[in-house]
Amino acid sequence: MSFAKKMARKRAKELKKDGVAAAKRSGRVEKKVRHLTPREIVEDRKTVTEAYDTLTVVFDVAVHRKWGWGKERRARLHKKMAIHLLCLKDRTVKTSDIEHIIKKETGLELDKKHLHAEWWDHEREIQYRCVDDMSAIFMIALMDEFGYKGKALDSVYDVAAEIAHEIKTGKKTVADLRAELEPRRRKRKEVKA
Repeated sequence: MSFAKKMARKRAKELKKDGVAAAKRSGRVEKKVRHLTPREIVEDRKTVTEAYDTLTVVFDVAVHRKWGWGKERRARLHKKMAIHLLCLKDRTVKTSDIEHIIKKETGLELDKKHLHAEWWDHEREIQYRCVDDMSAIFMIALMDEFGYKGKALDSVYDVAAEIAHEIKTGKKTVADLRAELEPRRRKRKEVKA
């Protein structure tokens, strides 16, 4: 029997004997389980949906600004992102796994500056979890579907960060960004007869 298995068995016996005291000694802390009401579950779902929608617009505008992508390419990107999102929801893969793949393949680390996270409310925690998930999905979809690596991924991620900052500071709204994606129509010159 390996040393690690022996230590695990010893730790398990201690936990059975001493309960919480043994858990604290072993470095484990009991997590408080928070049970959500049906209303809170619906509100959480709404928060996730809104965050995903906003992030999709941010990423659409980022590829549009950076590379001039139109509807067809963005539709391909959405399709690939949806596949990766399903893998996350099915728990086939974790966000950390995707981030590890991105780092291994490109050397890029996704920026995760969560300032004052200890003061966040429940809704803000959900939003930032969505940001982490969607950022990883966006990058891996660009790698898988379009073959982008390194500098290209880094530059489009910076553009997306700038767009998110524009929303946060109130310079742009999601409606402004959606309008930016609409094709511009040329005004017809009136011909005088």
